[in-house]
Amino acid sequence: GSFSGPIPPYPGSVHRLVVGHDILGCNSPFNNEDDIAGNILIVERGVCYLQDKAIAAQASGAVALIIVNSDEGITVFAGVTSITFSIPILMVNQSFGDRLVDASLAALHDDTLRVMIRLSQRPGIPSQIEQLRHLMTSLGRDNWRASIDNPSLVGWDEVSDPCVTLWTGVACHDDGSISQIGLSNIGLEGSLPPLLHLPNITLLTLSQEKGIVGTLPNWLGDLKQMASIIILFILFFLYFFISFFFYLCF
Repeated sequence: GSFSGPIPPYPGSVHRLVVGHDILGCNSPFNNEDDIAGNILIVERGVCYLQDKAIAAQASGAVALIIVNSDEGITVFAGVTSITFSIPILMVNQSFGDRLVDASLAALHDDTLRVMIRLSQRPGIPSQIEQLRHLMTSLGRDNWRASIDNPSLVGWDEVSDPCVTLWTGVACHDDGSISQIGLSNIGLEGSLPPLLHLPNITLLTLSQEKGIVGTLPNWLGDLKQMASIIILFILFFLYFFISFFFYLCF
């Protein structure tokens, strides 16, 4: 909205999502103000003006405000206010917002659950999700999510954050950038993409993937933090070939 505060640059920061009590966000202070402080507040649209919800959120110490719309559209924030807001103010459609609210409320009764959201601008370079999708499609996964027929894999979708949801085979640095990719025996075929922008990766492991062919692309040599590249199936055949050679000779 026009009165929203700025969204921090990528990689931004990760915060817990907290439902306001009351959920309409029209009364300040909130009953759960201590939980809201330092986290992202989510409230529903209705009863009071959107800027009143933003005033209550900012006064409660929220780092951002998400407003759930009353339908499937996204409404441009209306109203005139002279107040300057320092926190980002966002609106989501009703169905997605209801899912966020339900998940956040469920976490109140289960200490193992947390709804975490990364607060950041979309980076100027392609996002990490786009880079991982590019990697997978280059390795033969055109339908890169549905074709990974392994229910134990977490993430690998278009909406979650690899470093918040903790995608299977992906590890991250504290700043939210991807540090490691490790995938095993999921039927990858093809060659590594000629261009990929994951500058902070330190370890790439693709084990038991006999369909990977081609040469190593130049971008791997440009990664200053890269410590190891492990393609175990290739190393296995190299070991087998050397062993077989010694067997013939001796």
